[in-house]
Amino acid sequence: MESELIIKAVDNLWGQGVQQREESIKYLQSMDPQEVLPILKELLESDNLERQSLAAQMLVILAPSRIDEVLFLLDSPESWVRYNFCGFLIDYGYTHKRTIEILIRAASSDPDPNVRGIACEALGWIGDVSCIDPLTEIACYDEEINTHSEPIRNYAVRALATLARRFFRATDSE
Repeated sequence: MESELIIKAVDNLWGQGVQQREESIKYLQSMDPQEVLPILKELLESDNLERQSLAAQMLVILAPSRIDEVLFLLDSPESWVRYNFCGFLIDYGYTHKRTIEILIRAASSDPDPNVRGIACEALGWIGDVSCIDPLTEIACYDEEINTHSEPIRNYAVRALATLARRFFRATDSE
């Protein structure tokens, strides 16, 4: 019975509006991790990509140190899964070295320009100095247009500006 409630809460994370999403997150956070984490781990192997993606996000929210277990989503054959996971990384700001490496790869070589654009954006928010050269190269050479009629190079330029603001703010406070 408990596992059904956990699965329902995970399913409610998708497209239900901010309030219901937050309620589902709070509900899952209030539960015993020993009960929730194994079920989330099982859902990572689901054939339902939506459920798999949401379980991965919830696993990282509940146990950030387990992010390595869900980075496979950035290699999904479905571009919407890769796109949504990049967006999730922006929202929750995980600055894990492996995450940054995979985002650099996505920004540089993902076949979908929408994924490359949001990966650039994510690097601006959570990246480090290792992102400067790849983002500079994208800013100079990636002229492909995404579904928003915007060149990917613009995302890289904005990401570089965001990194610069973050770096300057960090040095100002030292």
